[in-house]
Amino acid sequence: MRGWVAGLLVLSGVVVPLFSSMPAAAQAERSRAYVTNFGADTVSVVDTATDKVIGQPIRVGDAPVGVAVSPNGTRVYVANSRSNNVSVINTATNTVIATVPVGSSPAGVAVSPDNSRVYVANSDSNNVSVINTATNTVTGTPIPVGPSPKNLVVSPDNSRVYVANSGSDTVSVINTNTTVLSPIKVGRNPWDVATVTDQFGDTLLYVTNSGSNNVSVIDPAQGQTITTINVGSQPHDLAVSPDNSLIYVTNFADGTVSEFPAFGPVSPPAVFRVGHHPQGVAVSPANRHIYVANTGSNTVSVITNNPTSPALVNDVPGFTEPVGVATGIIPQQLPGPSPCRCGAQ
Repeated sequence: MRGWVAGLLVLSGVVVPLFSSMPAAAQAERSRAYVTNFGADTVSVVDTATDKVIGQPIRVGDAPVGVAVSPNGTRVYVANSRSNNVSVINTATNTVIATVPVGSSPAGVAVSPDNSRVYVANSDSNNVSVINTATNTVTGTPIPVGPSPKNLVVSPDNSRVYVANSGSDTVSVINTNTTVLSPIKVGRNPWDVATVTDQFGDTLLYVTNSGSNNVSVIDPAQGQTITTINVGSQPHDLAVSPDNSLIYVTNFADGTVSEFPAFGPVSPPAVFRVGHHPQGVAVSPANRHIYVANTGSNTVSVITNNPTSPALVNDVPGFTEPVGVATGIIPQQLPGPSPCRCGAQ
């Protein structure tokens, strides 16, 4: 690798939006965080400009966990672990428009950079389902991976899917033509995985290892671990700031978030106390706040993104066993200009 991290394109749980032009209307942008409420079978929506919950919770399937916002901001995909399906939410109305059956105990969910596919890690059936976003149906047969897959991510060039297999201490590598390549060995009980691309086009993987309390940094081209970074107890999810400068890891057992720079070398991570049993983590698209889902305290902690001294801003209440959180820029249709009435009396 010719550098550590620069030019981040796609992350787990964080969306770097790409928009196409919208005919006959102006486009406005709204930043939102979507939080899965495992204990209430709902998704809450947070306005990241005010850090307040807006509207009523969106009813989804049974025991929702993983959540992802599409890169174009028009859809949210929610993995419902007990009803074995994925809810598809239209962000324009915040309503469920489709429910897609998948494998057993779906956990992580990831959207391809081109918005065409959604990949779902089925934790109990040890495979990955692929959803066609145009039809909201599963395409092909499930792709076998390692035991107990938890989370997954699509590479920025859309050529690979990386799956953290908690039961085999590996990361499965899937060619997006559904060919399974050789797995990569990591630490104990890997939980989450994110891709980062540097300015030269090289990609790194970051993998949280819940059983060994560290993060593996992997060169996927070589299929080897470059280094490991010690974090807190039972690290779960991770997120990278949109400006590529910082990485955040939730430590489930000790109620903290570890922060370390995305550029090496890495000194001991900074540690910030949040709520009980933090799991999901995501950074706002404007790089203003970090959102942490605290499953044990029914809150979302909001941390300022300050490169020198991050500080806990507040705990947002009103959630029920929150597990996953994803952020994105949501497009908003605005009326076009009024017709010209030139010369009208």
